[in-house]
Amino acid sequence: MENTQSELSQIIEYRNLKKFAQLILNENKKCIDAVLLAVVQAGWFQGVEFLLKETNASIQEVTPSKNTALHFAAREGNVEIIQILLKFGSEVSSRNSAQQTPVMYAATAGNFAALQKLLQIKQDIQAIDASGRSALDLSCVGALNAQGEDEDDDSSSYAQCVQALLTAGSHPKNALSLVRDALPKIQSEKKQHLVGRILHMLETSMNQFDQEAARNAQLLLEEEINERNRTPPTTTNSKRRIKKQKKKN
Repeated sequence: MENTQSELSQIIEYRNLKKFAQLILNENKKCIDAVLLAVVQAGWFQGVEFLLKETNASIQEVTPSKNTALHFAAREGNVEIIQILLKFGSEVSSRNSAQQTPVMYAATAGNFAALQKLLQIKQDIQAIDASGRSALDLSCVGALNAQGEDEDDDSSSYAQCVQALLTAGSHPKNALSLVRDALPKIQSEKKQHLVGRILHMLETSMNQFDQEAARNAQLLLEEEINERNRTPPTTTNSKRRIKKQKKKN
């Protein structure tokens, strides 16, 4: 494969499927697995489709840092490739050496469409990486670090990602603290507007979580009171009355 590396790179760059097929079908499995990762990173759907349908390429092949093809597709925001990888069994919960999932990669990069597709698969939305951050936290960090966001914050990919993650059930506590601390330090008026929008989303979600927790606590208290009323404790006096009643009978 080393002798054909340059040729392969050129074929992938120019999307020549015929030459790609001729070259790949003569390679061993280990090389094919590595090529799958390269083709996904290049964003070439036809190449990915060919490898998955016509060869025995491993969908779970990983890099030294344990990134899978799905990690790269999520980072690049290629929904078409994400869809075919999921179809062939790629694990949405797979973690790399930093304990990050494909959802975390999409959230960090602000790839809203990719994130939406990945969130359709059941997973632990509260999962955290090695640094203790969830996908929601990472999306907020991405928003804070992003350059050149659109003036219309409603169209911001990061704002959309944050909303999608909150809708999916992500707990906003850590992200809320992070954004609150960062907002006063932002100098760009445009960025302040975007982050302010995200802060409002997080605060609204936090209020909803608090209200739900309060309702649940109230329900538990009411259940406990009702249970006590249904089975009142037998006091010493009540025991005496029961004995007297038995003697009379």
